Amino acid sequence: MNHDEADSRSNRILGQSQKTNCLHYRPIDLNKPCLRLLKVLPIGISGLITCEITTRELPAKYVAVSYCWGSEQNRTAIAVRSHNNEETQYLTVRWNVYTLLAYLARGKRKLPWFWIDAICIDQDNVHERNHQVRQMSSIYSGAKDVLIWLGEDALVNDLLRPIAAARNKGTASFEAAVEQSIKAYDKDVLHQTLTRLETNTYWSRLWIIQEVILAPRTALVVFCGCGYIDWIDFIYIYRNLADTVYSKTLRGTLIRLESIPASSLRNLAVARASYSYGTYLPSMVDILTTFSTAKCADRRDKVYGLLSLAKDGSGFPVDYSLNLAEVFCLTWAYFAFYHHQRGSARLSDLIVSP
Repeated sequence: MNHDEADSRSNRILGQSQKTNCLHYRPIDLNKPCLRLLKVLPIGISGLITCEITTRELPAKYVAVSYCWGSEQNRTAIAVRSHNNEETQYLTVRWNVYTLLAYLARGKRKLPWFWIDAICIDQDNVHERNHQVRQMSSIYSGAKDVLIWLGEDALVNDLLRPIAAARNKGTASFEAAVEQSIKAYDKDVLHQTLTRLETNTYWSRLWIIQEVILAPRTALVVFCGCGYIDWIDFIYIYRNLADTVYSKTLRGTLIRLESIPASSLRNLAVARASYSYGTYLPSMVDILTTFSTAKCADRRDKVYGLLSLAKDGSGFPVDYSLNLAEVFCLTWAYFAFYHHQRGSARLSDLIVSP
Protein backbone atom coordinates (compact mmCIF):
# COMPACT_ATOMS: atom_id res chain seq x y z
CA MET A 1 0.00 0.00 0.00
CA ASN A 2 1.36 3.46 -0.87
CA HIS A 3 0.96 6.56 1.26
CA ASP A 4 -1.88 8.11 -0.76
CA GLU A 5 -3.98 4.93 -0.49
CA ALA A 6 -3.43 4.67 3.25
CA ASP A 7 -4.12 8.36 3.80
CA SER A 8 -7.31 8.18 1.74
CA ARG A 9 -8.50 5.22 3.79
CA SER A 10 -7.81 7.10 7.04
CA ASN A 11 -9.76 10.08 5.74
CA ARG A 12 -12.78 7.94 4.91
CA ILE A 13 -12.78 6.21 8.28
CA LEU A 14 -11.98 9.12 10.56
CA GLY A 15 -13.23 12.11 8.62
CA GLN A 16 -10.95 14.95 7.71
CA SER A 17 -11.74 16.86 10.90
CA GLN A 18 -10.31 14.03 12.98
CA LYS A 19 -6.95 13.83 11.22
CA THR A 20 -5.11 15.33 14.20
CA ASN A 21 -3.79 13.44 17.21
CA CYS A 22 -6.45 12.84 19.84
CA LEU A 23 -4.74 10.15 21.90
CA HIS A 24 -4.77 11.04 25.57
CA TYR A 25 -2.03 9.11 27.31
CA ARG A 26 -2.56 7.81 30.83
CA PRO A 27 0.38 9.00 32.95
CA ILE A 28 3.02 6.43 33.85
CA ASP A 29 4.72 6.28 37.25
CA LEU A 30 7.91 8.30 36.80
CA ASN A 31 9.28 6.97 40.09
CA LYS A 32 9.38 3.42 38.75
CA PRO A 33 10.94 1.78 35.67
CA CYS A 34 7.64 1.87 33.79
CA LEU A 35 6.99 1.92 30.06
CA ARG A 36 4.09 1.53 27.67
CA LEU A 37 3.87 -1.43 25.33
CA LEU A 38 1.67 -1.95 22.30
CA LYS A 39 0.25 -4.93 20.47
CA VAL A 40 -0.61 -4.74 16.77
CA LEU A 41 -3.99 -6.35 16.10
CA PRO A 42 -4.84 -8.31 12.93
CA ILE A 43 -6.09 -5.92 10.29
CA GLY A 44 -9.86 -5.79 9.95
CA ILE A 45 -12.30 -5.16 7.12
CA SER A 46 -11.89 -1.40 7.43
CA GLY A 47 -8.16 -1.66 6.77
CA LEU A 48 -7.38 0.73 9.64
CA ILE A 49 -4.32 -0.30 11.66
CA THR A 50 -5.35 -0.85 15.28
CA CYS A 51 -3.11 -1.25 18.33
CA GLU A 52 -3.69 -2.03 21.98
CA ILE A 53 -1.57 -0.17 24.50
CA THR A 54 -0.75 -1.07 28.09
CA THR A 55 1.64 -0.06 30.87
CA ARG A 56 4.21 -2.43 32.36
CA GLU A 57 7.10 -2.21 34.79
CA LEU A 58 10.57 -3.47 33.90
CA PRO A 59 11.56 -6.24 33.63
CA ALA A 60 8.86 -7.30 31.14
CA LYS A 61 8.52 -9.41 28.00
CA TYR A 62 8.47 -7.33 24.82
CA VAL A 63 10.22 -6.64 21.52
CA ALA A 64 11.87 -3.23 21.18
CA VAL A 65 11.77 -1.77 17.67
CA SER A 66 14.70 0.14 16.23
CA TYR A 67 13.86 2.24 13.17
CA CYS A 68 14.23 5.59 11.45
CA TRP A 69 11.38 7.97 12.26
CA GLY A 70 11.29 9.34 8.72
CA SER A 71 9.74 12.49 7.32
CA GLU A 72 7.36 14.54 9.42
CA GLN A 73 5.41 15.43 6.28
CA ASN A 74 3.78 12.06 5.62
CA ARG A 75 1.60 11.02 8.53
CA THR A 76 -1.25 8.50 8.59
CA ALA A 77 -3.79 7.71 11.29
CA ILE A 78 -3.94 4.54 13.36
CA ALA A 79 -6.45 3.52 16.00
CA VAL A 80 -5.28 2.99 19.58
CA ARG A 81 -7.19 1.51 22.49
CA SER A 82 -6.11 0.53 25.97
CA HIS A 83 -5.64 -3.07 26.98
CA ASN A 84 -8.77 -2.63 29.11
CA ASN A 85 -10.86 -2.08 25.95
CA GLU A 86 -11.69 1.54 26.58
CA GLU A 87 -12.92 3.84 23.83
CA THR A 88 -10.81 3.83 20.68
CA GLN A 89 -8.67 6.92 20.13
CA TYR A 90 -6.54 7.96 17.17
CA LEU A 91 -2.94 8.91 16.58
CA THR A 92 -1.16 9.98 13.39
CA VAL A 93 2.21 8.30 12.84
CA ARG A 94 4.94 8.84 10.30
CA TRP A 95 4.90 6.73 7.16
CA ASN A 96 7.87 4.52 8.10
CA VAL A 97 6.17 3.50 11.35
CA TYR A 98 2.88 2.97 9.54
CA THR A 99 4.41 0.61 6.98
CA LEU A 100 6.00 -1.43 9.76
CA LEU A 101 2.65 -1.71 11.58
CA ALA A 102 0.97 -2.67 8.30
CA TYR A 103 3.45 -5.50 7.67
CA LEU A 104 3.01 -6.77 11.22
CA ALA A 105 -0.79 -6.55 11.08
CA ARG A 106 -0.91 -8.56 7.86
CA GLY A 107 1.59 -11.18 8.98
CA LYS A 108 0.76 -14.70 10.07
CA ARG A 109 2.93 -14.75 13.18
CA LYS A 110 1.51 -14.44 16.66
CA LEU A 111 2.67 -10.98 17.64
CA PRO A 112 4.29 -10.06 20.95
CA TRP A 113 4.06 -6.77 22.80
CA PHE A 114 6.23 -4.11 21.18
CA TRP A 115 7.98 -1.00 22.42
CA ILE A 116 7.95 1.65 19.68
CA ASP A 117 9.05 4.99 21.08
CA ALA A 118 7.04 7.22 18.72
CA ILE A 119 3.83 5.63 20.03
CA CYS A 120 4.76 4.37 23.50
CA ILE A 121 6.19 7.67 24.75
CA ASP A 122 4.01 10.73 25.17
CA GLN A 123 6.21 12.98 23.06
CA ASP A 124 4.48 16.12 24.36
CA ASN A 125 5.34 15.31 27.99
CA VAL A 126 8.84 16.57 28.78
CA HIS A 127 9.03 14.80 32.16
CA GLU A 128 8.06 11.49 30.59
CA ARG A 129 10.59 11.90 27.77
CA ASN A 130 13.32 12.57 30.34
CA HIS A 131 12.26 9.46 32.27
CA GLN A 132 12.18 7.19 29.21
CA VAL A 133 15.52 8.39 27.82
CA ARG A 134 17.19 7.78 31.20
CA GLN A 135 16.10 4.14 31.08
CA MET A 136 16.83 3.60 27.37
CA SER A 137 19.73 1.31 28.19
CA SER A 138 17.45 -0.95 30.23
CA ILE A 139 14.72 -0.91 27.57
CA TYR A 140 16.97 -2.19 24.78
CA SER A 141 19.29 -4.44 26.78
CA GLY A 142 16.30 -5.98 28.59
CA ALA A 143 14.16 -6.65 25.52
CA LYS A 144 13.39 -10.23 24.51
CA ASP A 145 14.34 -9.19 20.98
CA VAL A 146 15.29 -5.96 19.23
CA LEU A 147 13.72 -5.67 15.78
CA ILE A 148 15.50 -3.51 13.21
CA TRP A 149 13.07 -2.11 10.64
CA LEU A 150 14.89 -1.06 7.47
CA GLY A 151 11.76 -0.05 5.58
CA GLU A 152 10.79 -1.00 2.07
CA ASP A 153 13.56 -1.37 -0.53
CA ALA A 154 12.79 -3.67 -3.46
CA LEU A 155 16.42 -4.03 -4.57
CA VAL A 156 17.68 -5.11 -1.15
CA ASN A 157 14.60 -7.25 -0.47
CA ASP A 158 15.05 -9.15 -3.75
CA LEU A 159 18.48 -10.24 -2.56
CA LEU A 160 17.47 -11.04 1.03
CA ARG A 161 14.10 -12.73 0.40
CA PRO A 162 15.34 -16.17 -0.76
CA ILE A 163 18.03 -16.18 1.92
CA ALA A 164 15.52 -15.41 4.68
CA ALA A 165 13.15 -18.06 3.34
CA ALA A 166 15.90 -20.70 3.27
CA ARG A 167 16.98 -19.92 6.83
CA ASN A 168 13.43 -19.87 8.20
CA LYS A 169 12.38 -23.08 6.46
CA GLY A 170 15.65 -24.89 6.94
CA THR A 171 15.43 -26.19 3.36
CA ALA A 172 19.07 -25.46 2.51
CA SER A 173 22.27 -24.58 4.25
CA PHE A 174 22.43 -20.89 5.01
CA GLU A 175 25.88 -20.43 3.46
CA ALA A 176 24.74 -22.11 0.23
CA ALA A 177 21.62 -19.93 0.09
CA VAL A 178 23.73 -16.78 0.46
CA GLU A 179 26.15 -17.89 -2.25
CA GLN A 180 23.34 -18.85 -4.62
CA SER A 181 21.46 -15.60 -4.09
CA ILE A 182 24.53 -13.44 -4.69
CA LYS A 183 25.59 -15.41 -7.77
CA ALA A 184 22.19 -14.76 -9.34
CA TYR A 185 23.12 -11.09 -9.93
CA ASP A 186 25.82 -9.44 -12.00
CA LYS A 187 28.41 -7.29 -10.27
CA ASP A 188 26.79 -3.98 -11.24
CA VAL A 189 23.50 -4.95 -9.61
CA LEU A 190 25.35 -6.24 -6.55
CA HIS A 191 27.23 -2.95 -6.30
CA GLN A 192 23.93 -1.05 -6.45
CA THR A 193 22.46 -3.34 -3.81
CA LEU A 194 25.45 -2.87 -1.51
CA THR A 195 25.28 0.89 -1.97
CA ARG A 196 21.54 0.94 -1.23
CA LEU A 197 22.06 -1.22 1.84
CA GLU A 198 24.90 0.90 3.22
CA THR A 199 23.16 4.21 2.47
CA ASN A 200 19.80 3.22 3.95
CA THR A 201 18.74 6.21 6.05
CA TYR A 202 18.42 3.94 9.08
CA TRP A 203 22.18 3.57 9.52
CA SER A 204 22.75 7.35 9.53
CA ARG A 205 20.47 8.07 12.48
CA LEU A 206 21.98 8.68 15.90
CA TRP A 207 19.39 6.98 18.11
CA ILE A 208 19.77 3.59 16.44
CA ILE A 209 23.43 3.34 17.51
CA GLN A 210 22.72 2.50 21.14
CA GLU A 211 19.67 0.46 20.15
CA VAL A 212 21.76 -1.88 18.00
CA ILE A 213 24.79 -2.03 20.27
CA LEU A 214 22.85 -2.61 23.50
CA ALA A 215 20.55 -5.33 22.13
CA PRO A 216 21.13 -8.75 23.74
CA ARG A 217 23.82 -10.70 21.94
CA THR A 218 21.53 -13.28 20.33
CA ALA A 219 18.36 -11.20 20.14
CA LEU A 220 18.92 -8.67 17.35
CA VAL A 221 16.77 -9.29 14.27
CA VAL A 222 16.61 -7.41 10.93
CA PHE A 223 13.20 -7.03 9.26
CA CYS A 224 12.93 -5.36 5.87
CA GLY A 225 9.60 -6.48 4.46
CA CYS A 226 10.93 -9.77 3.11
CA GLY A 227 11.29 -11.74 6.32
CA TYR A 228 13.27 -11.89 9.55
CA ILE A 229 17.05 -12.30 9.54
CA ASP A 230 19.23 -12.62 12.65
CA TRP A 231 21.85 -9.89 12.95
CA ILE A 232 24.71 -12.41 12.74
CA ASP A 233 23.24 -13.80 9.50
CA PHE A 234 22.64 -10.29 8.20
CA ILE A 235 26.28 -9.33 8.77
CA TYR A 236 27.40 -12.58 7.11
CA ILE A 237 25.33 -11.60 4.04
CA TYR A 238 26.76 -8.08 4.17
CA ARG A 239 30.33 -9.38 4.30
CA ASN A 240 29.69 -11.77 1.38
CA LEU A 241 28.14 -8.97 -0.65
CA ALA A 242 31.04 -6.62 0.09
CA ASP A 243 33.52 -9.42 -0.60
CA THR A 244 32.00 -9.99 -4.05
CA VAL A 245 31.85 -6.29 -4.90
CA TYR A 246 35.35 -5.40 -3.67
CA SER A 247 36.96 -8.78 -4.55
CA LYS A 248 39.24 -8.85 -1.52
CA THR A 249 38.99 -12.50 -0.56
CA LEU A 250 42.37 -14.01 0.33
CA ARG A 251 42.85 -17.79 0.43
CA GLY A 252 39.13 -18.37 0.86
CA THR A 253 38.86 -16.14 3.93
CA LEU A 254 35.79 -13.93 3.95
CA ILE A 255 36.51 -10.21 4.07
CA ARG A 256 36.81 -8.82 7.61
CA LEU A 257 34.43 -6.07 8.64
CA GLU A 258 37.34 -3.73 9.29
CA SER A 259 38.52 -4.21 5.68
CA ILE A 260 35.25 -3.02 4.17
CA PRO A 261 35.36 0.67 3.14
CA ALA A 262 34.01 2.88 5.92
CA SER A 263 30.26 3.40 6.16
CA SER A 264 27.78 3.93 8.98
CA LEU A 265 26.72 0.28 8.70
CA ARG A 266 30.32 -0.98 8.81
CA ASN A 267 31.19 1.21 11.81
CA LEU A 268 28.10 0.09 13.70
CA ALA A 269 28.73 -3.60 12.97
CA VAL A 270 32.31 -3.29 14.24
CA ALA A 271 31.17 -1.43 17.38
CA ARG A 272 28.47 -4.00 18.18
CA ALA A 273 30.89 -6.90 17.74
CA SER A 274 33.42 -5.22 20.04
CA TYR A 275 30.77 -4.34 22.64
CA SER A 276 29.41 -7.91 22.64
CA TYR A 277 32.85 -9.23 23.53
CA GLY A 278 33.48 -6.59 26.17
CA THR A 279 36.21 -4.80 24.24
CA TYR A 280 34.20 -1.65 23.46
CA LEU A 281 33.82 0.55 26.54
CA PRO A 282 34.07 4.07 25.11
CA SER A 283 34.12 7.40 26.87
CA MET A 284 31.68 10.09 25.74
CA VAL A 285 34.46 11.70 23.68
CA ASP A 286 35.24 8.34 22.05
CA ILE A 287 31.63 7.60 21.12
CA LEU A 288 31.05 11.11 19.79
CA THR A 289 34.20 10.79 17.68
CA THR A 290 33.27 7.37 16.26
CA PHE A 291 29.76 8.44 15.31
CA SER A 292 30.37 12.14 14.66
CA THR A 293 28.38 12.04 11.38
CA ALA A 294 25.24 10.48 12.92
CA LYS A 295 22.15 12.62 12.44
CA CYS A 296 19.28 13.54 14.77
CA ALA A 297 16.34 15.93 14.45
CA ASP A 298 16.81 17.38 17.94
CA ARG A 299 20.46 18.35 18.35
CA ARG A 300 20.26 17.86 22.12
CA ASP A 301 20.07 14.17 21.27
CA LYS A 302 23.66 14.39 20.03
CA VAL A 303 24.37 13.94 23.72
CA TYR A 304 21.25 12.27 25.14
CA GLY A 305 21.13 9.62 22.42
CA LEU A 306 24.61 8.28 23.21
CA LEU A 307 24.77 8.47 27.02
CA SER A 308 23.86 4.80 27.50
CA LEU A 309 27.02 3.74 25.65
CA ALA A 310 29.51 6.02 27.40
CA LYS A 311 31.31 4.56 30.39
CA ASP A 312 31.35 8.04 31.94
CA GLY A 313 27.76 8.95 31.01
CA SER A 314 25.66 7.27 33.71
CA GLY A 315 25.44 10.31 35.97
CA PHE A 316 24.73 12.88 33.29
CA PRO A 317 21.26 14.48 33.69
CA VAL A 318 18.71 14.14 30.88
CA ASP A 319 16.52 17.23 30.81
CA TYR A 320 14.58 18.29 27.71
CA SER A 321 13.50 21.50 29.43
CA LEU A 322 17.05 22.81 28.83
CA ASN A 323 17.70 24.56 25.56
CA LEU A 324 20.42 23.55 23.11
CA ALA A 325 23.04 25.97 24.39
CA GLU A 326 22.44 24.91 28.00
CA VAL A 327 22.79 21.21 27.12
CA PHE A 328 26.02 21.79 25.23
CA CYS A 329 27.52 23.91 28.01
CA LEU A 330 26.59 21.31 30.61
CA THR A 331 28.03 18.55 28.42
CA TRP A 332 31.32 20.36 27.97
CA ALA A 333 31.66 21.10 31.69
CA TYR A 334 30.66 17.59 32.79
CA PHE A 335 32.82 15.54 30.45
CA ALA A 336 35.78 17.94 30.44
CA PHE A 337 35.89 17.39 34.21
CA TYR A 338 35.91 13.61 33.74
CA HIS A 339 38.75 13.87 31.25
CA HIS A 340 40.65 16.38 33.39
CA GLN A 341 40.51 18.89 30.54
CA ARG A 342 42.14 16.45 28.10
CA GLY A 343 40.23 16.37 24.87
CA SER A 344 37.88 19.11 26.03
CA ALA A 345 38.54 21.21 22.93
CA ARG A 346 37.77 18.18 20.76
CA LEU A 347 34.58 17.57 22.77
CA SER A 348 33.47 21.12 22.10
CA ASP A 349 33.91 20.56 18.37
CA LEU A 350 32.00 17.28 18.45
CA ILE A 351 28.92 18.44 20.30
CA VAL A 352 28.41 21.51 18.11
CA SER A 353 28.91 19.62 14.82
CA PRO A 354 25.72 19.21 12.69
